[in-house]
Amino acid sequence: MKTRNILLLLIIIGLNFTSCVKDEVFEGPPVLSELSITPQAPGESDIVTVSVKATDMNSIKSVKLHYAVDGVSATGISMSAGSTANVYTAQIPAQGAGKTVTYYVEAENESGKKAYTPEGAPATPAAYTVGAPSIVLNEIYSRGTVEAPDWVEIYNNSDSPADISGY
Repeated sequence: MKTRNILLLLIIIGLNFTSCVKDEVFEGPPVLSELSITPQAPGESDIVTVSVKATDMNSIKSVKLHYAVDGVSATGISMSAGSTANVYTAQIPAQGAGKTVTYYVEAENESGKKAYTPEGAPATPAAYTVGAPSIVLNEIYSRGTVEAPDWVEIYNNSDSPADISGY
């Protein structure tokens, strides 16, 4: 009986030592979300602040904003971590009226894996045109009755005039 208990104890101890497996940690690219620009409809004198949320199970090594004006070679600048957790920001200098600015964000984690936003970047970046009007459907009301006719409120969210004839 003693021999069997000792043998059983040795087997259990042996299984504990041989079955130790290194904890597996997801080692994919960082996750980028909530890409936004402020102001959304920039004018000639507006510096545009780009912000993005970057998270990773380990840690973020770097977050960079890449932008180009009218298709001229892209400029890359480091984004800084803000006071809000995992939110990084950088600024695009003011540009002249009618200039088209394309931009995307690249984040790299400690494993060297990279992620890009918006989806399709860097081949398909996000873009804005300086001084372009920003037309927004602000409110829609529809009851479908004569007593309460339908209506739509259209709002120009920029300082630029907008011709909406033909809509």
